[in-house]
Amino acid sequence: PIPSRFFQRVLEMRATAPEMDMPVAGPMGHSCFISKLPPELHPAVTHVTQGSQGSAPSLGLDERVAVFCGDPRYLIMKEMTLLPFMSRIFGADVEPDHFVTASMRHSQDLESMVAWARLEHIRPHQVRLFFAEDFVLEPETAFRGLARFLGIDHACDVLPTIMHQLPQLCSKGLFQKCNGPEIEFIEHLTSRFEQELAKLPMDIQLSWQDQVSNLINLPNARLSTLGRLVAAHQRWELPRWWIAHCAQLCKPCTFATRGLCRNGEL
Repeated sequence: PIPSRFFQRVLEMRATAPEMDMPVAGPMGHSCFISKLPPELHPAVTHVTQGSQGSAPSLGLDERVAVFCGDPRYLIMKEMTLLPFMSRIFGADVEPDHFVTASMRHSQDLESMVAWARLEHIRPHQVRLFFAEDFVLEPETAFRGLARFLGIDHACDVLPTIMHQLPQLCSKGLFQKCNGPEIEFIEHLTSRFEQELAKLPMDIQLSWQDQVSNLINLPNARLSTLGRLVAAHQRWELPRWWIAHCAQLCKPCTFATRGLCRNGEL
């Protein structure tokens, strides 16, 4: 599909760029590597042989992987903003209809979310799923949860710097430049996806449903709920308490009132 070739080419270009030779330096001596790779290709994930059972994914003791997710309908339509860039790479115009059709037949974003969610279940202290909608609706809570997972929540200047810059960042759009509230932009693209899907042949619609069904049985409660709503072509209306719960910052916790908040344990 077009997205597969596109992202492969982007990764090749990024890997050969001088600024990508080394990971991005982070606070407190940490390094940060940013990619769109699935677990089986990510440099932080190795596979340990377990005899006749095959191999199992594993991470180094100090590795933390924060995985940003979102409504797959929004993610697919958001990639359409890259069409001019894609056209330059391929040396020819990429038709929006062809791009959407290819994405619905095989969505790399959706496939990657499923793989990372399964690894999160195995390594919950090293892999954590974060959702774009959380950062748009409750940016302060979401960023505090991210900093806590990465172990930099007690760094003297990291969180204050982020919180100081948040109003300006949010006004421009955290994930996409847009006029007006970013959550409305997300909802607009989601609605547009459903309109485009309804126009496509039944075999493509069934292919999309098959992919979405992989979300429903995941151990991550957020993705499982999202999968059911996407399969039913419904809007994703996020309860505000779920944002704090996923950040492990709700007090008292709705599901663990006698102890620490545990992300995703519903």
